Amino acid sequence: MARNQDFVFTFMASNAFSLTVTNPAVSRVPIGPYQRALELRKAEGPRTLTIVESGSESDLTKPVAKAMEFVRDRTNGKLDTIGAFCIVASSNGCSMALAFGAALKKAGAPRLSYIGVADVTFFPFGRDPAVPGAGALQPRNAPLIFGGIDAGASDIVLSALKVHYPRTGRLSVPEVVLNEDVDAERRRNFFQTEGNHAKLVKKTPLGMPFDWWWFSSMKFGEVHGELVGWDNKRFDADGLFDDENHNDLCSVSPAKPTGILLTEAGAALARFPRP
Repeated sequence: MARNQDFVFTFMASNAFSLTVTNPAVSRVPIGPYQRALELRKAEGPRTLTIVESGSESDLTKPVAKAMEFVRDRTNGKLDTIGAFCIVASSNGCSMALAFGAALKKAGAPRLSYIGVADVTFFPFGRDPAVPGAGALQPRNAPLIFGGIDAGASDIVLSALKVHYPRTGRLSVPEVVLNEDVDAERRRNFFQTEGNHAKLVKKTPLGMPFDWWWFSSMKFGEVHGELVGWDNKRFDADGLFDDENHNDLCSVSPAKPTGILLTEAGAALARFPRP
């Protein structure tokens, strides 16, 4: 079966889920490399390119099913006709990207060309409902006390009073292992740690009583870090507050992580397989 149907999906920030087919000429993904590759390899036959933009939701069960239905419809149920397939996401959209990537793998689709995520939302006590396939995105490791958190007596007292939460710093990075990973030629994860903090909790998910655990001032205390087994890249965010640091990574400016991921996806798209 000819692998001549190429796809790009983007799931951006906190936008609502809605699959919108976008004209490649106005897409955030630069398609110049893809167009040049088409010209150089035109003897291989025609190809189709579908670019879809969307957001995400809290419960991803139905959105993932709709995204899979969309791909099956475009390929007439023949997933083996998929050529290049790239996914880029930021913030809460990353959860949709991880769930979608896992669903494609489970359905027997060819290996993805590229998946890039920026500041995946990790939840200190797990996401509820969990991300289909990926899991609850709960860190597996505790914040470092020595070399990471400035856990002096004042920090302990102020954290207990819920008026101050020390930053964890660059030496302490939360790690998440996905229940079902994504199969892709390249898996990129940009993250920042400037917005990560810790607070004293009665009991950590690791079972430790009255100890430090991950936290931030963002909604649900989300933090950001590494996906185990991925190509992880720390980015120095430029913000005064936790939300600003997070938003810095979600910017589509070419010099910012999400912008870099979009550019890399465009390059990966141009390396489409032979039919």
